[in-house]
Amino acid sequence: MDSDDLLYIWSGSAWPADGSGLELQGAEGPQGPQGEPGAPGTTSWSDLVDKPVSFTPSAHTHAAADITSGTLDSTRVPNLDAGKITTGTLGINRVPTGTTSSTVCIGNDARLSDARTPTAHTHSAADITSGTLAAAQVPNLDATKIATGTLDAARIPPVTSAMITNGTIVNADISTSAGIQLSKLSTTGTASSSTYLRGDGAWSSAPVPAASGGYIRRTAAQAVATGTDTMVYFTSTAWAFGGTARGGLSTAGLEIGEAGIYMVEAVWPWATNSVNRRNIKITLNNANINSTIAQQDVLATPWDNVSRVTTIVPLAAGDILYVFVAQDCGSNLNGGLALKGLEEGRLVATRISAAA
Repeated sequence: MDSDDLLYIWSGSAWPADGSGLELQGAEGPQGPQGEPGAPGTTSWSDLVDKPVSFTPSAHTHAAADITSGTLDSTRVPNLDAGKITTGTLGINRVPTGTTSSTVCIGNDARLSDARTPTAHTHSAADITSGTLAAAQVPNLDATKIATGTLDAARIPPVTSAMITNGTIVNADISTSAGIQLSKLSTTGTASSSTYLRGDGAWSSAPVPAASGGYIRRTAAQAVATGTDTMVYFTSTAWAFGGTARGGLSTAGLEIGEAGIYMVEAVWPWATNSVNRRNIKITLNNANINSTIAQQDVLATPWDNVSRVTTIVPLAAGDILYVFVAQDCGSNLNGGLALKGLEEGRLVATRISAAA
């Protein structure tokens, strides 16, 4: 047997030519066991037989993400609200342009540059949202129409009284420098040269303060030793009113009956003598010179020997004023008597205002 499964027999001198051997084949035996699978191969579409001409898909669905190419038919796109277009810009070929009610006018349309006088029409005030109205379009308004805010001062023209035709001016509207006639004020009583306007709007006569004061005097001469402060003993009351002096004398002084600010004067005339000095003092509440509230020192002269001192002082009810005099002529010297006309020895207290 050769590799070509033919039987070749030796003739004694040579072998038969290749391919001329005898074919040996017996009856087909039983099928042997299946061998191991071979390596996968490929099959050409054209090698397939009995294949259908078309493949109709069964009913099924797809997610939108599965549409990755191509263009949908317009019937597949639902009607959308314009709010769905949130990015990008539509191409002009996507916008219907033209001259009908269902198209739009493009930017270079010649009609946009035509002068078009609007037909007569009206607007609500709410439609005026910018610009400035001409003055002729603004109606005359009552002041009550300005209900909120504050006008800038530059917007207010000079105003005369003739321009105020309605409404009511209140106190806050009047400048503090404005001149107002008395007749314009709401008052009671009668205005005159002898009345004044009170804070409550009433004209009233000026009250006359009650007078208060006292005058005590020396009606006889009193000797004053040289070089010694001597208290004056007044002998009578010339006058007293308003509670002051309580009859005039309190021991040798003037007692105050009503508190207030007083002008106090002490006068002491001396007998004629031109030697050395003269002194007069007013003291308060003590019959000694340690409580002096006013004094005067003068040189004696042959033509005017009168000592006087005046002061203004607050006094309380019950205070007592005293007068002390002194001289140093070298001997006793009379004083106090009306030696110089009306210049008698006296102490006068006149209340000029209430207590501070």
